[in-house]
Amino acid sequence: MSLDSISTTAKPLLIVEGVSKRFNDGPLSVNVLSDISLQVHHKQRLAIVGASGSGKSTLLQIMGGLDDASSGRVLFDGNDFALLNATQAGELRNRSLGFVYQFHHLLPEFSALENICMPLLMSGYSCREAKQRASDILQQVNLSKRSKHKPHELSGGERQRVAIARAMVMRPQLLLADEPTGNLDRKSAEQIAVLMDELQQECATAIVLVTHDIELAQSMDQVITLSDGEIV
Repeated sequence: MSLDSISTTAKPLLIVEGVSKRFNDGPLSVNVLSDISLQVHHKQRLAIVGASGSGKSTLLQIMGGLDDASSGRVLFDGNDFALLNATQAGELRNRSLGFVYQFHHLLPEFSALENICMPLLMSGYSCREAKQRASDILQQVNLSKRSKHKPHELSGGERQRVAIARAMVMRPQLLLADEPTGNLDRKSAEQIAVLMDELQQECATAIVLVTHDIELAQSMDQVITLSDGEIV
């Protein structure tokens, strides 16, 4: 999908408006992000690149309501995260946002199927419904035969595919991915990129992706670069 196909008059899914982030260390104040503004539209795929320490992951956390901005605001689907209480923000994230990290963050005591069931059960699905939807998406990521395996019994690429399936099982409006291929070999990274693209198209999900993988970044609709907490 090209940027030309994204209507400039359509209401953005995500609006980041004048966001700055400062950390205080005693008398010192460190600026991590400075006056960041951007928009993400429905179905758009945006990559954020930049050197380590440029503020990419912090920006992604603020976009998902997992961290607070020092100033500015983030609107997701018309909701200002700063105006939501913890319960409301959690429900919004579970219903409409998916998260994927460099390290899969799967629960080690549960199987692949059970890990994928978690967001469904938290949203009120019955065990039967959750298992059916989790089984369906496991089939889509070609891991049906590994459904009963726990994370330590899976390869790195398989664990990341489970993590992506878990993030996408609720068919979120927006997927936030922080270095999803950063811990994988080239072949596994390419497989993950293809998988994310397939699921994104099927679910009509927007993607914001933080990555050092230039090939992956260039496959997105738009690439922005952060340097010292600013868009360059």
